[in-house]
Amino acid sequence: LIKKLFETYSTGTFTLREVREKFLALGLKGKIGLSISNCQNILTNPIYVGLIRWHNEIFEGKHEPIITKKLFDQCQEVMKRKSKPKSSGFKPFLYRGFFRCGECGCFITTETQKGHNYLRCTKRKNPCNQKYVREEIITSQIQENVQKVSLPLDWLKWMIEENAKDQSSEVQSSEIFSQKIQNEISLLDSKIEKLMNAYLENALSLEEYREAKSALVGSKQLLKEKLLAFEKKSHNRFELAEKTF
Repeated sequence: LIKKLFETYSTGTFTLREVREKFLALGLKGKIGLSISNCQNILTNPIYVGLIRWHNEIFEGKHEPIITKKLFDQCQEVMKRKSKPKSSGFKPFLYRGFFRCGECGCFITTETQKGHNYLRCTKRKNPCNQKYVREEIITSQIQENVQKVSLPLDWLKWMIEENAKDQSSEVQSSEIFSQKIQNEISLLDSKIEKLMNAYLENALSLEEYREAKSALVGSKQLLKEKLLAFEKKSHNRFELAEKTF
Protein backbone atom coordinates (compact mmCIF):
# COMPACT_ATOMS: atom_id res chain seq x y z
CA LEU A 1 0.00 0.00 0.00
CA ILE A 2 2.88 2.40 0.70
CA LYS A 3 4.21 2.04 -2.84
CA LYS A 4 0.72 2.55 -4.24
CA LEU A 5 0.35 5.65 -2.08
CA PHE A 6 3.45 7.20 -3.66
CA GLU A 7 2.39 6.16 -7.16
CA THR A 8 -1.08 7.66 -6.71
CA TYR A 9 0.17 10.97 -5.33
CA SER A 10 2.91 11.28 -7.97
CA THR A 11 0.25 11.61 -10.69
CA GLY A 12 -0.59 15.05 -9.33
CA THR A 13 -4.29 14.29 -9.72
CA PHE A 14 -5.16 14.04 -6.03
CA THR A 15 -4.72 16.30 -3.02
CA LEU A 16 -3.30 14.98 0.25
CA ARG A 17 -6.82 14.87 1.67
CA GLU A 18 -8.12 12.83 -1.28
CA VAL A 19 -5.17 10.43 -1.12
CA ARG A 20 -5.70 10.01 2.63
CA GLU A 21 -9.39 9.15 2.15
CA LYS A 22 -8.64 6.63 -0.59
CA PHE A 23 -6.02 4.77 1.42
CA LEU A 24 -7.95 4.87 4.66
CA ALA A 25 -10.64 2.98 2.78
CA LEU A 26 -8.03 0.44 1.70
CA GLY A 27 -6.91 -0.11 5.29
CA LEU A 28 -3.68 1.93 5.47
CA LYS A 29 -3.41 3.19 9.05
CA GLY A 30 -0.47 4.22 11.17
CA LYS A 31 -0.06 3.68 14.91
CA ILE A 32 -1.73 7.03 15.53
CA GLY A 33 -4.04 6.93 12.53
CA LEU A 34 -3.61 8.41 9.08
CA SER A 35 -4.13 12.14 9.36
CA ILE A 36 -3.30 14.48 6.49
CA SER A 37 -0.06 15.45 8.25
CA ASN A 38 0.85 11.77 8.73
CA CYS A 39 0.16 11.16 5.06
CA GLN A 40 2.47 14.06 4.21
CA ASN A 41 5.14 12.68 6.54
CA ILE A 42 5.02 9.32 4.74
CA LEU A 43 5.39 10.98 1.34
CA THR A 44 8.42 13.00 2.50
CA ASN A 45 10.17 10.22 4.44
CA PRO A 46 13.29 8.98 2.56
CA ILE A 47 13.23 5.66 4.45
CA TYR A 48 11.07 4.22 1.67
CA VAL A 49 13.88 4.72 -0.88
CA GLY A 50 16.48 3.00 1.30
CA LEU A 51 17.71 6.14 3.05
CA ILE A 52 17.43 7.20 6.69
CA ARG A 53 17.01 10.75 7.98
CA TRP A 54 18.45 11.18 11.46
CA HIS A 55 18.71 14.62 13.07
CA ASN A 56 18.35 16.23 9.62
CA GLU A 57 21.19 14.12 8.21
CA ILE A 58 20.71 11.50 5.48
CA PHE A 59 22.31 8.04 5.82
CA GLU A 60 22.28 5.02 3.52
CA GLY A 61 20.12 2.29 5.01
CA LYS A 62 20.66 -1.46 4.91
CA HIS A 63 16.99 -2.19 4.26
CA GLU A 64 15.43 -2.92 0.87
CA PRO A 65 13.85 0.17 -0.76
CA ILE A 66 10.09 0.06 -1.29
CA ILE A 67 10.07 2.73 -4.01
CA THR A 68 12.60 4.28 -6.38
CA LYS A 69 14.31 7.61 -5.77
CA LYS A 70 12.75 8.85 -9.01
CA LEU A 71 9.23 8.17 -7.73
CA PHE A 72 10.07 9.81 -4.39
CA ASP A 73 11.40 12.92 -6.15
CA GLN A 74 8.27 13.09 -8.32
CA CYS A 75 6.14 13.19 -5.19
CA GLN A 76 8.25 16.00 -3.74
CA GLU A 77 7.79 18.00 -6.94
CA VAL A 78 4.02 17.46 -6.84
CA MET A 79 3.87 18.53 -3.20
CA LYS A 80 5.98 21.60 -3.93
CA ARG A 81 3.78 22.51 -6.89
CA LYS A 82 0.54 22.02 -4.97
CA SER A 83 1.79 24.20 -2.12
CA LYS A 84 1.93 27.20 -4.47
CA PRO A 85 -1.15 29.42 -4.89
CA LYS A 86 -3.39 28.14 -7.66
CA SER A 87 -3.76 30.25 -10.76
CA SER A 88 -7.03 30.49 -12.63
CA GLY A 89 -5.74 28.67 -15.71
CA PHE A 90 -7.59 27.09 -18.59
CA LYS A 91 -9.01 23.60 -18.40
CA PRO A 92 -6.35 21.27 -19.90
CA PHE A 93 -8.20 20.01 -22.98
CA LEU A 94 -6.29 17.56 -25.17
CA TYR A 95 -6.24 19.67 -28.34
CA ARG A 96 -6.18 23.16 -26.85
CA GLY A 97 -4.36 25.54 -29.21
CA PHE A 98 -3.62 22.83 -31.79
CA PHE A 99 -6.00 23.62 -34.64
CA ARG A 100 -7.38 26.45 -36.73
CA CYS A 101 -10.61 26.32 -38.66
CA GLY A 102 -10.16 25.28 -42.28
CA GLU A 103 -12.97 27.57 -43.40
CA CYS A 104 -12.35 30.89 -41.65
CA GLY A 105 -8.93 30.46 -40.05
CA CYS A 106 -10.03 31.13 -36.47
CA PHE A 107 -8.80 29.03 -33.57
CA ILE A 108 -10.63 25.86 -32.60
CA THR A 109 -11.80 25.74 -29.00
CA THR A 110 -13.11 22.88 -26.86
CA GLU A 111 -16.21 22.76 -24.68
CA THR A 112 -17.67 20.07 -22.46
CA GLN A 113 -21.35 19.23 -22.87
CA LYS A 114 -23.09 16.35 -21.06
CA GLY A 115 -19.80 14.66 -20.22
CA HIS A 116 -18.33 14.85 -23.74
CA ASN A 117 -15.75 17.24 -25.18
CA TYR A 118 -16.65 19.03 -28.39
CA LEU A 119 -14.36 21.00 -30.70
CA ARG A 120 -15.77 24.04 -32.49
CA CYS A 121 -14.66 27.14 -34.34
CA THR A 122 -14.55 30.34 -32.25
CA LYS A 123 -15.95 32.29 -35.26
CA ARG A 124 -14.39 35.50 -34.00
CA LYS A 125 -13.35 37.01 -37.34
CA ASN A 126 -15.74 35.91 -40.05
CA PRO A 127 -19.03 34.03 -40.39
CA CYS A 128 -18.42 30.27 -40.40
CA ASN A 129 -20.63 27.29 -41.19
CA GLN A 130 -18.59 24.66 -39.37
CA LYS A 131 -20.39 22.72 -36.62
CA TYR A 132 -19.35 21.03 -33.39
CA VAL A 133 -17.26 17.83 -33.63
CA ARG A 134 -16.82 15.28 -30.83
CA GLU A 135 -13.25 15.08 -29.53
CA GLU A 136 -13.09 11.29 -29.95
CA ILE A 137 -13.93 11.67 -33.67
CA ILE A 138 -10.94 13.98 -34.10
CA THR A 139 -8.78 11.50 -32.19
CA SER A 140 -9.96 8.67 -34.46
CA GLN A 141 -9.13 10.70 -37.57
CA ILE A 142 -5.66 11.47 -36.24
CA GLN A 143 -5.04 7.79 -35.52
CA GLU A 144 -6.13 6.84 -39.04
CA ASN A 145 -3.69 9.33 -40.57
CA VAL A 146 -0.87 8.12 -38.33
CA GLN A 147 -1.49 4.58 -39.58
CA LYS A 148 -1.07 5.82 -43.16
CA VAL A 149 2.50 6.93 -42.44
CA SER A 150 3.49 3.83 -40.44
CA LEU A 151 6.61 1.96 -41.55
CA PRO A 152 6.19 -0.67 -44.33
CA LEU A 153 6.76 -4.32 -43.40
CA ASP A 154 9.99 -4.60 -45.43
CA TRP A 155 11.41 -1.67 -43.49
CA LEU A 156 10.50 -3.35 -40.24
CA LYS A 157 12.19 -6.56 -41.37
CA TRP A 158 15.36 -4.65 -42.22
CA MET A 159 15.31 -2.88 -38.84
CA ILE A 160 14.98 -6.23 -37.03
CA GLU A 161 17.95 -7.62 -38.97
CA GLU A 162 20.03 -4.56 -38.15
CA ASN A 163 18.95 -4.85 -34.55
CA ALA A 164 20.23 -8.43 -34.45
CA LYS A 165 23.61 -7.34 -35.86
CA ASP A 166 24.01 -4.87 -33.03
CA GLN A 167 23.65 -7.47 -30.28
CA SER A 168 27.29 -8.53 -30.20
CA SER A 169 28.59 -4.98 -29.89
CA GLU A 170 25.90 -4.15 -27.34
CA VAL A 171 27.38 -6.59 -24.83
CA GLN A 172 30.64 -4.68 -24.79
CA SER A 173 28.84 -1.34 -24.65
CA SER A 174 26.78 -2.57 -21.69
CA GLU A 175 29.90 -3.50 -19.76
CA ILE A 176 31.40 -0.08 -20.44
CA PHE A 177 28.21 1.67 -19.32
CA SER A 178 27.97 -0.46 -16.17
CA GLN A 179 31.58 0.27 -15.26
CA LYS A 180 31.01 3.99 -15.85
CA ILE A 181 28.10 4.04 -13.39
CA GLN A 182 30.12 2.07 -10.82
CA ASN A 183 32.97 4.56 -11.19
CA GLU A 184 30.55 7.44 -10.61
CA ILE A 185 29.24 5.72 -7.47
CA SER A 186 32.80 5.25 -6.20
CA LEU A 187 33.49 8.92 -6.89
CA LEU A 188 30.46 9.92 -4.83
CA ASP A 189 31.64 7.68 -1.96
CA SER A 190 34.96 9.50 -2.08
CA LYS A 191 33.22 12.88 -2.02
CA ILE A 192 31.09 11.84 0.97
CA GLU A 193 34.22 10.78 2.85
CA LYS A 194 35.99 14.06 1.99
CA LEU A 195 32.91 15.96 3.08
CA MET A 196 32.99 14.28 6.49
CA ASN A 197 36.69 15.06 6.86
CA ALA A 198 36.00 18.69 5.99
CA TYR A 199 33.33 18.84 8.69
CA LEU A 200 35.58 17.17 11.27
CA GLU A 201 38.28 19.72 10.46
CA ASN A 202 35.76 22.55 11.00
CA ALA A 203 35.93 23.57 7.34
CA LEU A 204 32.14 23.18 7.09
CA SER A 205 29.31 23.94 9.47
CA LEU A 206 27.01 21.12 10.51
CA GLU A 207 24.21 22.56 8.37
CA GLU A 208 26.47 22.83 5.31
CA TYR A 209 27.69 19.27 5.84
CA ARG A 210 24.19 17.84 6.17
CA GLU A 211 22.90 19.69 3.11
CA ALA A 212 25.83 18.65 0.90
CA LYS A 213 25.77 15.05 2.14
CA SER A 214 22.04 14.77 1.53
CA ALA A 215 22.55 15.79 -2.11
CA LEU A 216 25.43 13.33 -2.59
CA VAL A 217 23.60 10.41 -0.98
CA GLY A 218 20.54 11.15 -3.10
CA SER A 219 22.65 11.21 -6.27
CA LYS A 220 24.27 7.92 -5.28
CA GLN A 221 20.87 6.30 -4.73
CA LEU A 222 19.74 7.43 -8.19
CA LEU A 223 22.86 5.93 -9.76
CA LYS A 224 22.36 2.63 -7.94
CA GLU A 225 18.78 2.45 -9.18
CA LYS A 226 19.90 3.38 -12.69
CA LEU A 227 22.50 0.61 -12.67
CA LEU A 228 20.04 -1.96 -11.31
CA ALA A 229 17.40 -1.04 -13.90
CA PHE A 230 19.98 -1.20 -16.70
CA GLU A 231 21.23 -4.62 -15.65
CA LYS A 232 17.65 -5.96 -15.51
CA LYS A 233 16.69 -4.63 -18.93
CA SER A 234 19.89 -5.07 -20.93
CA HIS A 235 19.49 -8.83 -21.40
CA ASN A 236 16.08 -8.57 -23.08
CA ARG A 237 16.32 -5.21 -24.86
CA PHE A 238 16.69 -6.70 -28.31
CA GLU A 239 13.91 -9.22 -27.74
CA LEU A 240 11.64 -6.35 -26.75
CA ALA A 241 12.67 -4.41 -29.85
CA GLU A 242 11.71 -7.32 -32.11
CA LYS A 243 8.32 -7.64 -30.43
CA THR A 244 7.78 -3.92 -30.91
CA PHE A 245 8.62 -4.12 -34.61
